[in-house]
Amino acid sequence: INGMTGKFKMKKYWLKELLDVALYHASKFKTLEFIWIPRELNGIADDLAEQAHQLAASLNARTSRKPVTKPPCETGTN
Repeated sequence: INGMTGKFKMKKYWLKELLDVALYHASKFKTLEFIWIPRELNGIADDLAEQAHQLAASLNARTSRKPVTKPPCETGTN
């Protein structure tokens, strides 16, 4: 949440890339509110995020590709 609201800056390049994608998609909403939920109250989402992270790492390792983090160009060209 702090990254999305601009309170914190991302120091790791891969987090910055993910933040840029998230901010791009967030900008498409007319209104958007972020609510912080303590980890102990958000176990299911935390587990799903970890599973997604592990799956992405596994897929990237098998394909030897760099993960795609940038959203597609709005004009349809990349």
